[in-house]
Amino acid sequence: MYKNLFLNKIMRSSKNKKVILRNKSFIVTSIILEFIVASIVAAAGLNAAGVTMAAINSGKIENGMKEISQQAKKSEELEKKIDLVDKAVRNLRADFENMVIHLETHEMDFMELKKKHSASTFAISCITTRLLFAKHIIQETTREWKKEKYLQPSLIFF
Repeated sequence: MYKNLFLNKIMRSSKNKKVILRNKSFIVTSIILEFIVASIVAAAGLNAAGVTMAAINSGKIENGMKEISQQAKKSEELEKKIDLVDKAVRNLRADFENMVIHLETHEMDFMELKKKHSASTFAISCITTRLLFAKHIIQETTREWKKEKYLQPSLIFF
């Protein structure tokens, strides 16, 4: 198109064809140079974009690494807390087992007390009754003794 519209008209109007041919080679050379310059500019733009993306990604990676280290610290803290809770649960379980053993011992003692309660209460009642009766006899014997008499039930009682 360039050749048909532009160069052909110039060649017809111009008498010196060498100038046109030289101008044609100059145009081709300038087009090639422009293409090379455009390629260099494009490569430089792509390079700048690549450097910019690398800087952005580097910052993102650095932020990601910081987040990973923070999460690792939190994980370690949680592990310590879990170990502490595990130790507390083990101690609680051991204390509970000891409490169950003591409860069983107390239950056995209470059952023994219930079994012996009625017999011991009866024995205490009998002894108390005999002591009250003996107190009464001693008081009567003392009164009679002061009168220089001797009380017959005191001999029977003792």
